[in-house]
Amino acid sequence: MLGIFTVVITFHQQNVSNQQRLEDRQLAREQREQDLNLSSLQRAQDKVDARLQREQDLALARQQREEDQRRREQDLNISEIQREEQRIQRLQDLKIAQAKLDQEKNLTQEQHRNSER
Repeated sequence: MLGIFTVVITFHQQNVSNQQRLEDRQLAREQREQDLNLSSLQRAQDKVDARLQREQDLALARQQREEDQRRREQDLNISEIQREEQRIQRLQDLKIAQAKLDQEKNLTQEQHRNSER
């Protein structure tokens, strides 16, 4: 009787072990499938993130180019204004110099006339 009980217990333990092993395999399979799904989702998210980052980088680069272009145009305008102001100043200086020369000439002529009298 004890021998039969031992044999029955042994078979029962083997069945329990086999059942546990099957459950462990099923859990491992489910875990691998879940890991694969998570990896796939992560790769998809990484692609989206990379695309968004590229778009943002392109937008920033475009914005920087536009800002650089505005600055160049502004610098050119400033340079043109400065050149025009310098040209006007030179003309004014020439007029003043010419006026002085004319005054000196007139003064010299007047002094010469006065000395002749």
